[in-house]
Amino acid sequence: TPVVGLKENNFYITEEKFPVTNLKFEGSGNNNTKADIVLVIDQNASNSQFAEGINAAVQEIAKSMKGQGTLTLISAGNLPVIEYQGNPIGCEKFSVTKLKNTSEKNKSLDISLRLAGNTLLKGGEEKKAIVFITTGITNETAFSRYSLQDVTSFLKYNRIGFQIINLDKTSNDSSLSYLTTKLSGKSWYVFRPEGLKDVYKTIIEKKLGTYRLSFDSVLPTNFGRAYLPLETEIYVLNRSGREETG
Repeated sequence: TPVVGLKENNFYITEEKFPVTNLKFEGSGNNNTKADIVLVIDQNASNSQFAEGINAAVQEIAKSMKGQGTLTLISAGNLPVIEYQGNPIGCEKFSVTKLKNTSEKNKSLDISLRLAGNTLLKGGEEKKAIVFITTGITNETAFSRYSLQDVTSFLKYNRIGFQIINLDKTSNDSSLSYLTTKLSGKSWYVFRPEGLKDVYKTIIEKKLGTYRLSFDSVLPTNFGRAYLPLETEIYVLNRSGREETG
């Protein structure tokens, strides 16, 4: 459960039990107003029947980001391919005909989601999310290399959100419903009357309990070879937590 709204006086940081110097509160991830997003396109749906829906989904998400953050596009074939990565403006006129992935239809969705997650871990924004564009149906080998539980834990541990844009009005199958439930996500129909601008809004409004602090260390580094013990205590009203690292 994320704890938001903390300030500098909620933190007590020490090195080898001695208070650090020049402690500065650099900010909270919860205050970020932009995010890094990976759009994963279900290769099973990349045919003429769903082309209009895929185009609309990518274009709307790209426009809703207003040129902020990084947008990555992955086609989730049997061998997932990063089709685009950069400023969202580059996908505002996206067409499914530009996809380069000609591999088999995706039998292993788990590989695509892991690739999407690893891509987000290299990004600069603290708010991160995968948006899966799909017909809502997976196959029996979708999670053959990494189990559904493993993929869910990987995304949850790394605070990566998960949203689904459904190209069909039918409900998602049990695997996709499990992902959205466990990751507090939601399924959006691509041609909903309100459009898809709320998808990005939901990602931005997600509570994120991460904080950035800096300080000057007084410990000798031995030219970078010494291990520098670090202790952090957080106080909120009548509760406190403590962790040690280095």
